[in-house]
Amino acid sequence: MVRAWLRGNSSPLDPGWKQWQSALQDEDDAVSNPQDRLDSWRELVAQTRDSHNKHRELLRALVNLPQSDTDERSLTDAGRAAPVLRSLQATLCLSELADTPRDLGSQLAEIGYLFRDASETAKRLPDIPGNEWERLKRLSQVIDDRLRGLSVRDHLLRVEKIIASLRQLLPQASPQAILQWEQELEKLRRGGFLNEGSHTPARSVEDFISSLSDVENGPPPDAASLFQWALKAPASELTALEQGTRVAEHALKQLLDYADDFIESGPGGLGSLQVVQRAGSRIQRAAHHAHAGLRGGSHG
Repeated sequence: MVRAWLRGNSSPLDPGWKQWQSALQDEDDAVSNPQDRLDSWRELVAQTRDSHNKHRELLRALVNLPQSDTDERSLTDAGRAAPVLRSLQATLCLSELADTPRDLGSQLAEIGYLFRDASETAKRLPDIPGNEWERLKRLSQVIDDRLRGLSVRDHLLRVEKIIASLRQLLPQASPQAILQWEQELEKLRRGGFLNEGSHTPARSVEDFISSLSDVENGPPPDAASLFQWALKAPASELTALEQGTRVAEHALKQLLDYADDFIESGPGGLGSLQVVQRAGSRIQRAAHHAHAGLRGGSHG
């Protein structure tokens, strides 16, 4: 059940019948993008990847009420497990675990995996919602600062224009940083971040950042609601945009530092404006507009 929550196939706030359905049926594709989540979230999903089928078989055998001589499952006895699962939904804390048995042998190895995964889940799960809340808040603040008051699309287009202008004047400057930026921009373009409209990845990030600024009393008060909030957050979009804007900031710094050094020293020595009169004045204007643009001014 916890694995289904972490993969976004259900949530702690879902009704009981859906919880049982997600626990007993074969897995659907993950929709919570665990690879873009908190380390402990991602690691818990990865750890149970190879053992969850065995756990599901054990659960089915435990709660199955056979109605015929076939192996087909028709009824489920949830009586013994229901109170425990309700408590888990409300608190995100597993009930007290028995000591891990030793020397189970190869035939009972699945029981050992069950104890291992239950122990790791008990240790990690209670802290996941709160830590993911803090992580997503920090990520959103970083992105918001880099946007400098612009929309995601406008910021990316502005950076693209600034870098293209400086690169034309200084083609030898920071080729590796520029290449990395162009690769990241292409990823963001393919991901729809430069698309216009109200249902785009960029808009989902903007709406999420705006929703955080509207939260005055902190995160949802109970663990289940906080987990539900985390599941709905655009984690993959935030991760992609944070990486893209980080690479953009690095490329801009490399280019602007190069331009400033060029203007300051010139090929003929410090302040040698005679040598760089034509190119230097153009680079100076481009660098000035770039700095102004990054502070929230015009596009240059």
